[in-house]
Amino acid sequence: MISYEETLIRINNRGEIWIESEYNGTRTSKQITIKQLCDLFAEMAGEAEAVKAVVSPALPRGCVGYAERTDGVVTVAIEYNEPHADVVYYNTKYENVPQPRMVFFYKVYQERIRESYVACVSRKELFINNDTPLYRYPYSNVSGSFQICFGANALPKIKDLSQLAGLPYFFVSCPMNDDWYEGANRSGLVLRELLEITQGKEFDENILVDASITFKQLFEKIGGV
Repeated sequence: MISYEETLIRINNRGEIWIESEYNGTRTSKQITIKQLCDLFAEMAGEAEAVKAVVSPALPRGCVGYAERTDGVVTVAIEYNEPHADVVYYNTKYENVPQPRMVFFYKVYQERIRESYVACVSRKELFINNDTPLYRYPYSNVSGSFQICFGANALPKIKDLSQLAGLPYFFVSCPMNDDWYEGANRSGLVLRELLEITQGKEFDENILVDASITFKQLFEKIGGV
């Protein structure tokens, strides 16, 4: 690689290409071909690109994916692995309801959450990677395409992405109804019965419905990357 204090490229009227360089007060001149000039530019461009870095902002606890598009839309994936939670179904509170291991996807633009999604991951997986298979959320208020319905529950303004760490807990605490429950799991039970008989137990992953999609595929689909 050429590394000098100053390098000049001269092309004369005969089409000859000369590289004139100065290093420690000594000037040298060398004729090169057009191919060598192209190689030089490519090498210089590669060196310039190598020093660039994409630095993410402070990310929320449990973040397993981050993408930022050129239009400013940011997509963040967060793992949630709490075993139990108190939930509300219509006006009834159920305590210590078993929770699946989940991954939430939030699409943020101009400090607003534009879209929210959730899918499930087996606890048999040691960690979430690109090929990790996903499952449908087994309760209600989540569509077959993984999108969350928060109803009248207002989402906070996001001034810092680290705030997203609290949103999975907010989702679990939101009152449930029967919206989008049909086909959400393989228990064969209505939601009220499922909540009643499972309180205090471990989550049964046998009721999960395979979504036939991997983490990478869903993350790229949601993020538009």
